[in-house]
Amino acid sequence: MHKLAFTIDSIASDMLSLSVGGKAFPMDVYRKRLGVSKGTVKNAFDYLESMNAIKLSRHGHEGSLIEEIDYKMLQKCCIRQELLGIMPLPYSTRYEGLATASYEQLSSFNFNMAYARGAEGRIRLVENRTYHFAITSRYAALKSIEEGKMIKIAIDLGEGSYLSSHVLVFRKDQDGIEDGMRVSYDASSLDQKHITELLTAGYSVEYVPMKTQQTVKALLAHEIDAGVWNYDAISAHHLTDELSIVKIEQMDYTDDFTSAVIVIHKDDSALENLLTRYFPKEKILAIIEDVVEGRREAVY
Repeated sequence: MHKLAFTIDSIASDMLSLSVGGKAFPMDVYRKRLGVSKGTVKNAFDYLESMNAIKLSRHGHEGSLIEEIDYKMLQKCCIRQELLGIMPLPYSTRYEGLATASYEQLSSFNFNMAYARGAEGRIRLVENRTYHFAITSRYAALKSIEEGKMIKIAIDLGEGSYLSSHVLVFRKDQDGIEDGMRVSYDASSLDQKHITELLTAGYSVEYVPMKTQQTVKALLAHEIDAGVWNYDAISAHHLTDELSIVKIEQMDYTDDFTSAVIVIHKDDSALENLLTRYFPKEKILAIIEDVVEGRREAVY
């Protein structure tokens, strides 16, 4: 029964990335991958058909064609019955676009998205399998992979998909880093942490620990003198007239910071196949742009 349950789970997980008219993977694939008998694999397929999760037409050596798929029923037949993602708090229209695109593309599934600040925490939740995938910047993903985290990039949406740019923000009476300044510092944000360290290198400054989203409020309250923040959020809240905004010109500021990626556990090949199918880059980018430009209402 234990072997049968895991065989059902493996087949159901694979079927989630397939579609009507396609071919199911041959029984021998599962027999070799899972180390089970051909009878166990047949029983697993029979179970999924009895649950009306799939309907196959068998054509001998040509394989089995998929006639019907009920994706939500397939999820119920998996050990994990709900697809869970996690992304930054949607405080900008670009993040609202990412959330909207995720829900639209995964509407066939039992899916929910959570929102949390700090890429480090989101990646940790994927690594320990609390969540199936996370949306982060490419920089945060690559940095975590370099550090040995058990994740991989499944989807890369490219430059400008995560945010338009980071900027250095000051009050109106300031326009550059100086010795003695108090600078916001969010250790949980891999991007903000690195960019802040880059821009303050060579200066004698005081790092003030705080959540990145508190930067503007702390600036206006004279609790800090400078901070790195997301230009999209500043623009969305109409704060450009209240702050001195300096574009980051450093050579080390690359499109890794502005590119959105979807990371998964490094061993989750079935989920990678599913996301590759349901997150076509052009479609996701079009939805994000429609939300940013106000042509589409954000729904998440």
